[in-house]
Amino acid sequence: QLIMKQIKAGKKLSDEDKLNAEFAENCPLEVDLAIQAFDSPHTKAYLLLQAHMWGLAVPINDYKTDLKSVLDRSIPLIQAMIDISAEEAQLRSTENLILLLQCLHQATHPWRNSLTCLPHFSDKTLANLQKMGIECLPELLERREEGAAAGGPVDQVAAAVDALKSRPSNAVT
Repeated sequence: QLIMKQIKAGKKLSDEDKLNAEFAENCPLEVDLAIQAFDSPHTKAYLLLQAHMWGLAVPINDYKTDLKSVLDRSIPLIQAMIDISAEEAQLRSTENLILLLQCLHQATHPWRNSLTCLPHFSDKTLANLQKMGIECLPELLERREEGAAAGGPVDQVAAAVDALKSRPSNAVT
């Protein structure tokens, strides 16, 4: 579908461009063809960063090397952008850049449920927690005892909840 849009626009696609177009079909965030083309290195970097944050498989091994290169260059760039936005008192931009940097370091995306970072929490356990009205880590911290009854291997879930119990409770007054 995306390939056809580029062909109709009068562009001839190389094999790598076709690969990028097919790869884009599997990525959660769309490529805006009005401002990007599949032959752009920016588009490829955008797709590779999505693959990293969403845990998607890259189509060929060369893309793994390219992803490492993109990450090696992106992280210092984002750190510099954080410094500049903080210096300019742009709080929201600074927060967004910090979130992006954390996502790149942790190979996750900002929309992922915070409970997925806990050990031994399967999809079934997460679904059970959702049914109990526990949808994020702060809610689980507040309702630890209920969370321990969420299902899954009891000793493993209990161990994760016990680890949460040992964390200090912080309150802002």
